[in-house]
Amino acid sequence: MLLNVPVISISGHPGSGKTTLVKALAQHYGVPALFYDDYETITAQPPARIEQWIARGSPYDEIDLKPLLTALEQTALAKPRFILLDTLLGRAHRATGEHITLSLWLDVPADVALARQMGEAAARVAGDIGRARDFARWTEAFAQQFERFVAHTYLIQRERVRTQADVLLSRWSDQQAVVSEAIEAIEKQGTLNPTRPNFLTAVGRLGRGYGIERSVKLSPRGITDDRYLITVHKDDLGANPLATIESIAGRDELPAAKWAELMRQLPEADVVHFGHEGGGNPVRKVYLEFVSRFRKALAENAEGQHTLYIALKWRPGEPQTAKFSRYYWSPAQQRASSMAATFGAGYQGHETAPSLKLLNRMVELGAARAGEKGLMLLEVEEEGTGRHSFDVNLYSSKVRGREVRGTLGPLFNAYGIAPDRAEAMLKRLDGELIGHVSAGMDANGQDFATVYFGLDAREPQK
Repeated sequence: MLLNVPVISISGHPGSGKTTLVKALAQHYGVPALFYDDYETITAQPPARIEQWIARGSPYDEIDLKPLLTALEQTALAKPRFILLDTLLGRAHRATGEHITLSLWLDVPADVALARQMGEAAARVAGDIGRARDFARWTEAFAQQFERFVAHTYLIQRERVRTQADVLLSRWSDQQAVVSEAIEAIEKQGTLNPTRPNFLTAVGRLGRGYGIERSVKLSPRGITDDRYLITVHKDDLGANPLATIESIAGRDELPAAKWAELMRQLPEADVVHFGHEGGGNPVRKVYLEFVSRFRKALAENAEGQHTLYIALKWRPGEPQTAKFSRYYWSPAQQRASSMAATFGAGYQGHETAPSLKLLNRMVELGAARAGEKGLMLLEVEEEGTGRHSFDVNLYSSKVRGREVRGTLGPLFNAYGIAPDRAEAMLKRLDGELIGHVSAGMDANGQDFATVYFGLDAREPQK
């Protein structure tokens, strides 16, 4: 049973600074904090037993955290504003994860976290020759264990915990900045007065597999990186997909006519996407994807435009903001050599827009990797607005963020984004696989670009 107060978790690799951040947030808000390290016992097991656990697939649910669950329940009895939870496992530990309202991941690279961990351990014995000798022996043993199995646990944690986080905290190199970023995330998520579970929590409770993709939106207004898109096959939504979607999305927030129009098309859809966009004006999104319809058009060499996605987007609590966006695929636009002309027509009157350079560069790079027909282009229109944009799918080209630094850097500069903020975002993207790029004119006629990255598969819970 869920607790009667929100729980905000902070996760990250050992040495990432979780404890320091949690203590700072607890002091800022005046709320209680619980720490995973005070309750877990698995690290006290002999190395051989830990290796056996890893050999079984590192099942997080085998970690006994009943004392932590009891502590959460007892802490909730006092009805604090919310509870902070410092945990390595985030939502990936089912028994504790189901209580988490908002999950933050401190996105410190594993090597930096390890260096911090070793530095802190060394500082504790500095000046004590006897303890320094013990530290040297411990370091030797730890190095051997790290190579044998600890490094693997870092990879698993990144795959399982990071992918289920609501927000990735990127300003880890500056303590005050990361505290401010965490506070901003907590306030913008509406966690302190939740009206319904967020999409990640709601989809996770289905106990079925899903995909999650992150994105960052860039414009003259700045950076919005509190964004994700969850992908669920319709067959995984249960015997009554309509009821499941409504329970996740909250149809009571939306105009009945628009919701009914979207759901009338559900029988033809194969995949459902739930989108979240934070920032100053949070947005919720539900997409229907028509894979079978697309494959049929492809097999029949059908000409003209075909709707691949239809999305309903709205601001929570503001049903009047609900609008449809449609994503069109056209066989005539799928050759990389003709995409520049398509962009040119769409950007008429905006030929100097920074995002146009990004689109052309990404197509050039993607085609060099995946071939003339290896990319997919969609045109996007939003009802009742002037939005007209393009979406280029780059997954087949396997482009990494570090390869497009030289393209993204000038875009940050053109949008007037502060150099330190730009560099933090570029570092975050460096090792990520770039999935697709969306760019063009938004609903207000303002240039924008969105980079999607880090698509991860979430296995069904057992």
